[in-house]
Amino acid sequence: MIVKSIHLNQWASTLDSKGILPLLVRKLIFASLNFENIKSADFPAEEDTYIGGYDGILKTSIGNKFIPEGDSVWEFGTNSDTKTKANKDYAKRTKDSLGINKSETTFVFLTPRVWVGKTEWAEEKTKEGIWKEVKCYDASDLEQWLDIARGVDYWMANHLRLTTEGVYIGEDFWSSWSKTDKYEFPPEIVLGGREEAVSSLKELLLDSSGVSTYMKAPTTDEALAFVLATIVSMDEKLKESILSKTLIPTDINSLHRLINEKRQLIIIPKCQIEEIDISKAKSNNHIIIVPATINSSKKNYEIVLPIIEFAPFIESLKKMGIGNEKSRQLSKNTARNISVLRRTLKVSDTEPNWYSATKKSSLIPMLLLSRFKSTNQYDKEVVEKLSEKKYDEYEKSLRELLSLEETNILFVNDTWRLISHTDSWLFMAKHITAKDLEGFKELAIKVLSEHNPALDLKPEERYMAAIHKAVPKYSPELKQGIAETLIILSVYGEEFGVHCGFSTELYVNSIVREILRNGNANTWRSLSSNLMRLGEAAPSIMLEEIDSLVASDNLLSFFEVEDTMLSKNSYLPYLLWTLEQIAWMPENLSKVSLIICQLIEKGPKDYPNANTPLATLKSIYRSWYPQTLAPLRIRIKALELIRKRFPEIAYVLFNNLIGNQHDVAFHSSRMEWRLFNNIEDVSVTNRERFEMEDFAISNIIELTGNCSKKISSLIDKLDVFTNAKINDALEHISNNIPTKEDDKSIVFHAFRNLIGKHRSFQQARWALPLDILNEFETVALKFEPSDIILRDIYLFEDSYPEFFEGKDELDIDKNNKIIVSKRVDFLLEFLKNNSIDDVIELSLKLEYPIFVGEGLAKITLDEKIETKILNLLGNKIEKNEQLASQYVRTKESQIGLDNCIKMFKKLKA
Repeated sequence: MIVKSIHLNQWASTLDSKGILPLLVRKLIFASLNFENIKSADFPAEEDTYIGGYDGILKTSIGNKFIPEGDSVWEFGTNSDTKTKANKDYAKRTKDSLGINKSETTFVFLTPRVWVGKTEWAEEKTKEGIWKEVKCYDASDLEQWLDIARGVDYWMANHLRLTTEGVYIGEDFWSSWSKTDKYEFPPEIVLGGREEAVSSLKELLLDSSGVSTYMKAPTTDEALAFVLATIVSMDEKLKESILSKTLIPTDINSLHRLINEKRQLIIIPKCQIEEIDISKAKSNNHIIIVPATINSSKKNYEIVLPIIEFAPFIESLKKMGIGNEKSRQLSKNTARNISVLRRTLKVSDTEPNWYSATKKSSLIPMLLLSRFKSTNQYDKEVVEKLSEKKYDEYEKSLRELLSLEETNILFVNDTWRLISHTDSWLFMAKHITAKDLEGFKELAIKVLSEHNPALDLKPEERYMAAIHKAVPKYSPELKQGIAETLIILSVYGEEFGVHCGFSTELYVNSIVREILRNGNANTWRSLSSNLMRLGEAAPSIMLEEIDSLVASDNLLSFFEVEDTMLSKNSYLPYLLWTLEQIAWMPENLSKVSLIICQLIEKGPKDYPNANTPLATLKSIYRSWYPQTLAPLRIRIKALELIRKRFPEIAYVLFNNLIGNQHDVAFHSSRMEWRLFNNIEDVSVTNRERFEMEDFAISNIIELTGNCSKKISSLIDKLDVFTNAKINDALEHISNNIPTKEDDKSIVFHAFRNLIGKHRSFQQARWALPLDILNEFETVALKFEPSDIILRDIYLFEDSYPEFFEGKDELDIDKNNKIIVSKRVDFLLEFLKNNSIDDVIELSLKLEYPIFVGEGLAKITLDEKIETKILNLLGNKIEKNEQLASQYVRTKESQIGLDNCIKMFKKLKA
């Protein structure tokens, strides 16, 4: 026992005691009574002690030496005049029990001071018969209580700053592990996707008999954190009960001391142990959970922690205030290893065990290659050359490294790889020499310049490259690893401690330049996804070389379409993804944009999928979700440059940036390391969005010119314009009235469709006000064609056309009558100056000739005309047959079948 009555008596004189005493008692209750026997325990502590009412209310199903069975109310006193305080509290609660049934409730007064007369006082008050019983505890009672609740004893000793060397309190360990200056780690960060292990651990923690188990995790600290995270995630009563008994010894002597305790403890050793005296631990009912690493040989009753699942890991990081995009990058760069994550976030500077236990020179080749395939002969040759050892000898050193606690490498699916580049480089970079980099440069250029022999096959045969044995020598894993190393060297080289007498960024630039400049079109395509990695490693060099590529015939190979069994593909997406990544850098936005415009100009009209240069450009500049870190002013400046150099592409782009109410956005490719500190979820203010859209609209109006199709497109978007921009657009349209009737017709009907739609739905929130629609109509009438066909042909091009005056969308029959009436009026007017042959010829140009047949049937025609129409029945020309058939059906509905047959017979006679 650590805390004595003398300590408590001294503590009672401090201000701290008043707020902490209820918490101490609460912990003692949960430590000395099974949580299932505690119905409720309300003991407001710290600031909550001032809220009034009883200092504590407890309901239990059983009791013990210190805890009354049934209901009890508690009052605490830290005053030096203990008896006066006890009498005052007793009198106050006896007079007004606040609804408590006194005859069925035990009254408890507790003080952390020594009170010689406590027993007599309690007996005297009990004899009054007002309360079920009156009890009184002082410092000596608390000392005895702490003796049977050793977890709380350590907690209180720690609070009083008494020596607890060699033992952590479980609660304190979790607090120090989870709470840092910048982040607070939620329990889910180590529990995610480990439900089976959580279930097994909970079952173990609730075992009333002694038991021990080994818990395997990537590190012992993670195993410790997992146990405590499981406990703090339990419901409040269970959590308090278990935490009150949880201790963490940090040396073997402290461990044995705890095992010898007679009351049950939950012991989680944080020290190297060979054997545990299981019989002693079981006889004292202790639960011992031994953290072990993945490579431990211990096997009895193991709980093995699988890798944390992606989704809960991401959600936990977001709870910590880290954005979604950065969380995803952290998941990838740390392999969801908690120790690596903590070092990456700079909340831990603990040196990993692998670093001190390994010969540094043997780690350099693995560090530089990052990953490779153990079954690939050519990969092995690269390893041998870089390590200057036989492969088997070098792999032996890797297996030794793999067996260490908190190793920095993995061996999965015959592939050796680093768990985390940045974590390994952080400690190993300073050991890299100029000679190491010289050898690596030669190998990097050789491996990444390899030509993919599949490209020598016909496009339609390339998906069968493996059958033709047209596969690269080096594994994709090795190429990816080398490309990623180039990124790390370029971005973090000097920062992590590579000092070889030259700039690592310039060193990487020279490698990337040589690979790209000395290669042909097939070299570029052979890089596939590694093209993106080289772009991140050396963005300025990549842009220079892509610029040269676009100016050459080599570009055409990226548009070449390959047939596979399921789809058509090309290598263009790799080029676009590379440009998307670089576009995140504000200083490169304009250059990237101009290159994409050149791709649009030189590319085909049709692409095998939706990944097109225009789609990339739209994604980068989308007003509400731009895929660049460039602020609004830089984006606008880049767009002005696009407009100046590529006005037609700018026109299409601007139109894509507005009026897309159902637009869907996707994340574009992002750099994994170069912009890590700048990775945040994309967010734009409403003001920025409106300013970008306003800029786009102004440019659309200017670029529209006097082209009738562009004016029509402009009209289609008027309902998303502000009033000011509507006025600008109407002014521009009014000043550009074409002379050709066909062009006028295009503009006229664009207005008709827009005005009709909004007048038909005037009650809708999106509908434009009538005064604005009236302005539209005034301008529209300036474009009304004098030609009857150009003016009214729309009646036969749409089943339910829009009218300037709008329609009653709720009355379908009324609308149909109006539409038919307008069609009849047109035919009557047309037939004044034209023959039925002209009508038939016109119907051949219409989308729906049946509407002509229906309209003619509602007009009184002479017999010759009717005969000519009926003669079209069975005509080989489909649209003639449609006209005549609809004429007959309409006549039948008007005069009946019998009269219809009589009429036909008469006409045939």
